[in-house]
Amino acid sequence: MKQNGYKIKGVEGNVLFFRVFEPESKPLVVICLVHGLSDHSRRYEHWASLFTQKGFAFTSIDLTGHGYSDGKRGHASFKRLYNDISSLIAETESIFPEVPIILYGHSLGGNLVLNYYIEKRPKTIGMIVSSPWLKLSSPPLIYKQIIAKIIKYFYPSFIREDELIPQNISRDPDIVQSYIYDKLVHGKISLKLFFDASVHGKEVIGKSYQINQPILLMHGSADGITSWKSSTLFARNTGKFTTFKIWDGCYHELHNEPNKLEIFEFIYNWIRANFNFPVK
Repeated sequence: MKQNGYKIKGVEGNVLFFRVFEPESKPLVVICLVHGLSDHSRRYEHWASLFTQKGFAFTSIDLTGHGYSDGKRGHASFKRLYNDISSLIAETESIFPEVPIILYGHSLGGNLVLNYYIEKRPKTIGMIVSSPWLKLSSPPLIYKQIIAKIIKYFYPSFIREDELIPQNISRDPDIVQSYIYDKLVHGKISLKLFFDASVHGKEVIGKSYQINQPILLMHGSADGITSWKSSTLFARNTGKFTTFKIWDGCYHELHNEPNKLEIFEFIYNWIRANFNFPVK
């Protein structure tokens, strides 16, 4: 596997950190990853290597306010993050012209790619969505939401702790420890980003029928961060285009669960079944 990381200029002139992982031969497809809140692209290197072993390329960026990219930590509008995804796709197309793209979103990234497809209609062939933030497993108390809405009106970039419990990301204690001590994991979210994610997550459930390309939607039944029941509602509205898989007992980061190789093989077989790529 060949890999590289460098900075690119985003659609709005902002600086984004971009990563690319290449197989030894010309890729059959490119997986474009959009990570979750507080996350960053370096945490997916092990996952990218599995795709390259199957002949796929893998690209990703650090979203605005995350990782090595510009921006106030944990703060961005959905409009800005849509532009980040456009920058990811444009840079990927410049490296791999004419190679089909599958957009892959995890958690907040899952919310983003679903809404991005409906709004922008990118030239992708399909989507992989894991543990999307459509609704949280345990939403903030009502009085906290009311106070936050008032503050947001005057100070939308106000930053608060995201209140994520690290032990909920994976059943693997080593993953939890590495997450806790990762200096690029900032654990913050602005009121603007929180309400954008909450509103768009609920709205996209009702709009899911507008998606007309294959989607692999996956969620762990023991996810204590985002709601697997909301993923179920989304899948019901999409009809024939969605393959929905609940992973029994799995936590939030399916790519970091103890059975991650089984999960990867499921993804790989879904790609083969839907897009007729040669077996490797």
